[in-house]
Amino acid sequence: MINSLAIVGRLKYTTEDYMIINLNNVNNEECEVKCTMSGELSNRVREYCSVNDIIGVKGHLSTDNGNDTLHIVTEKVTFLTSKQVEGGE
Repeated sequence: MINSLAIVGRLKYTTEDYMIINLNNVNNEECEVKCTMSGELSNRVREYCSVNDIIGVKGHLSTDNGNDTLHIVTEKVTFLTSKQVEGGE
């Protein structure tokens, strides 16, 4: 069985272990998705992304130990919103 996915959404917040991304479902309702990530990837996301930036996430689905909550194990992040440079156009 193949377990891979790619999503695009807005970054809501990030910690050292995971980030929360806002998505719109088929009814155009906002929902949140938890994406876990490694330390190095987490550092890059926190360095280059801000709240409400649009990002793409590639990964696979997993469950937390002890419950049935799904989350995405992040393998790659694509920064789709560029960071504004002070004094730049």
